[in-house]
Amino acid sequence: MRYVCLIFCLMMLGCHDAQVTTLEEIIHQEKQFFTPNYLQSNMEEGFEVLNLDTYNNYGDLLDAMETLSCEEKGIGLKFEHEGISYHTTGFAECPTSWVIDCYFNRNMVMVKNDSLRHFTKKRHISELQNEIMEFNDYSGYQGLRGNRRLKPSLLFLYVEDKYPIAKTKEVLKEIVTQFEGINKELGHQKYRYHLQFERFSNFDIPPPPPPPALDE
Repeated sequence: MRYVCLIFCLMMLGCHDAQVTTLEEIIHQEKQFFTPNYLQSNMEEGFEVLNLDTYNNYGDLLDAMETLSCEEKGIGLKFEHEGISYHTTGFAECPTSWVIDCYFNRNMVMVKNDSLRHFTKKRHISELQNEIMEFNDYSGYQGLRGNRRLKPSLLFLYVEDKYPIAKTKEVLKEIVTQFEGINKELGHQKYRYHLQFERFSNFDIPPPPPPPALDE
């Protein structure tokens, strides 16, 4: 049944691309939105979906995500925002694991509540699309059968527990729609990304200086 639903969603999105011009129109017409990461992960074993609307705040959600991470399960996230059902994925580290993750991706964005920071710039989350468009200047490329492709961006997310879960939903909605909006305009998934849910905020830690430009 899962695969039938997936095929149906892809067919519906494909049909409406020819009729509707903007991502916003598609979302409001279908009343639901699935990120490419969700559609791909939903086909894999050990994938569980958490409903954000059943949690009080970000901290409660992160507790559940960490539990799934310790069970080595993939994490799907769904939530309702202004009458639209959104589906995406997220990552959280298992607090009892001795594995230390090392990140070497220059396209790292720190998100705290509704603010974001890439290197030294700070912006509101609604301006994420402007930040995404600048990733070309800083990112490395990875080889894919001879093709040059941008590495996925890594967004570190943290929302203070003083905010209700509605704040987390609002931020996630901005992230998934702004990334997908740019990719829809380009006609392919140029700007891929992963969401890392953090127990503590890295937002206020000064970033390292960017690497020096290579001599041509």
